Amino acid sequence: MFQDTRYFCSRRTTSQPLHHFALRYRSIRLTLSLDGQFESQQLTHWNLKSYFIMSFLQSRSRLVKLCVVSGAVTLVTFMVYYYTPVHKFKSYSCRPENCSKYISQSPEKRIRDLLSPKLTLNDQDRQLISYLSYLIPENDVIFATATSSNHYDETQSMVHSLHTVVYPRVQNMSFVLLDLGLTQEQRQKTEKSCRCQVISLPFDKVPSYFKELGFCTWKPVLIMACMMKARKSVVYQDASIYWKDTIVDFLDRGDKLGLQIWGGVGMHNIPVTTLKGTFDFFGEEPCAYLNYTSLQAGINVFKQTPFVVRTILEPWAKCALEPDCICPGCTRNHINCFKPKQEIHMCHRFDQSVLSIITTKLFSYERYRFHMPGSDAENGRYVNINRGQRNPTYFN
Repeated sequence: MFQDTRYFCSRRTTSQPLHHFALRYRSIRLTLSLDGQFESQQLTHWNLKSYFIMSFLQSRSRLVKLCVVSGAVTLVTFMVYYYTPVHKFKSYSCRPENCSKYISQSPEKRIRDLLSPKLTLNDQDRQLISYLSYLIPENDVIFATATSSNHYDETQSMVHSLHTVVYPRVQNMSFVLLDLGLTQEQRQKTEKSCRCQVISLPFDKVPSYFKELGFCTWKPVLIMACMMKARKSVVYQDASIYWKDTIVDFLDRGDKLGLQIWGGVGMHNIPVTTLKGTFDFFGEEPCAYLNYTSLQAGINVFKQTPFVVRTILEPWAKCALEPDCICPGCTRNHINCFKPKQEIHMCHRFDQSVLSIITTKLFSYERYRFHMPGSDAENGRYVNINRGQRNPTYFN
């Protein structure tokens, strides 16, 4: 882990374990795989240069030479960064020198914070979620998703994948589809063909900002409602998720660990995609989270345990029902995170931002243990993400 980093506004996290090398100040511990043998040694910047050259000249392996060249490029890049004056980064306000608070090192304190009354569902909240869960059939595993009329074709394609891959392999499961605005004809076709339970979001009973479907404030509430009927676990997926035949292994992994989340590889750091008001609601300083990338919330597995429900799902759902938490003065313009200049609070990811804060606060630097394998690619070990795939006739 980088301990001397002066600038954290990159899209890559420094909190994840670095298996191949770790840089600490001006001393570097390098671990390279050379012809199947691992070598570790303490090196300075300058004798490391000699090490690269000798390895390159003495080895006949193209792979080794490629590794050596790659390592040299990495070293040069780091040294250029290291010796760049701090004033070069003054255009960015997210330098850790300005940070007065860090994530607590006490797991007990972090858990107590997430169990606080402010993040606990009240009777009115529970009544709303119970109303939504009333029509959900009880089962061991509940798969859940949501759709609206403009994503109807993508949903048909995703359901076809479920019918083909998941239904034959997963026993004692139910599939719940939340209707966020299907037409009457689409609803009828879905109920007839999807082999699922279609439920409706009671827009008259939820805060008005739930009508902005792109805010995804409905997602934590849907997952919590499904958890009330799940005996083992809840699997949430967006319409872009296509399962592979390793689905049973994935569910087993979620059962053993209690949680599977889509890691934030290639994502912005959490404060970049989260408004300050959300941090304020949790009593957190944004700069304390600069080492951690945001999670994606398009696929998750949550096990039915008091720990997962009380420390993750309940605070997530409570935040979704509080405008000052999930949507602090936000507008549609805050959704756009594709901007040429990266700076903290430049956009907001709503459900994704909140889940990132909760899980990072709960697990701190060990959050990566709950990342699903293969989440560094859209074609991973368990799923394939295809946001453009459609099947307009599957429900006909």
